[in-house]
Amino acid sequence: MFADHPSLEGRDAQLLVCALKLRRSQHCDDQQMTTREPSQHRHLTHVMLLFAAVALSGCATIQSGAQKFGEGLGNMGEKALETIGFKKPELPQAPELPEAAKPARPMTLRLAASDSLNVDAAGRSLSLVVRVYKLRGATAFLNAPQETFGNNGKEKETLGDELIESREIVLLPGQQQRISERWAREATHVGVVALFRAAAPQRWRYAFELENVQFGDGLVLGAHACALSVANGQPIGVPTSALKLSNSMCALN
Repeated sequence: MFADHPSLEGRDAQLLVCALKLRRSQHCDDQQMTTREPSQHRHLTHVMLLFAAVALSGCATIQSGAQKFGEGLGNMGEKALETIGFKKPELPQAPELPEAAKPARPMTLRLAASDSLNVDAAGRSLSLVVRVYKLRGATAFLNAPQETFGNNGKEKETLGDELIESREIVLLPGQQQRISERWAREATHVGVVALFRAAAPQRWRYAFELENVQFGDGLVLGAHACALSVANGQPIGVPTSALKLSNSMCALN
């Protein structure tokens, strides 16, 4: 009977059958048909159609509610699987550590003294004091006058909060020394100062960003008659061409 209505199933079809039966019984009873007014027939038809529409909408609401209920059960099932270990839960992303809490960084410095080291006016080689600075920055360090270095009081006053600590190394002619340490994250720069007897201009002090020297061979510096040379590492604010060593720059007196 409902072959032409494939979308009608279950309760919807039953409701429509009831409505059609009521409608058929209404037309089959001729005596009742003759006693009722046409307006009453229309009113009864409207009531039956309204009842059928309400029933159909109720079925749709029930179906939608059942679908949502099924989705809720599915979510509960996933949670249950995670609890018993059959489904791996997504791990929350760990918050990024502040810079000060990150692991310490390696700092390696190699110093190689030439046989002609810190020469005097007579051309004799002397020992050389090299100071290494652990810094939070390099601005004050690079702007400090030469007489600041080698005096702990002046260094603290001039460098201020940039200075974390310093250490002193004494080099002899032809000697090599190596420093290998791990520095806390608050240290961002390495400062190196050579206290030459008669230093060549702009060749006695260098600053390096620690982030750029923590891999490979680290920093490799050479100490000569009146100047430092850089074999590995890029000093801040110094072009590579200016790092070439030339003894003719020494002004010995």
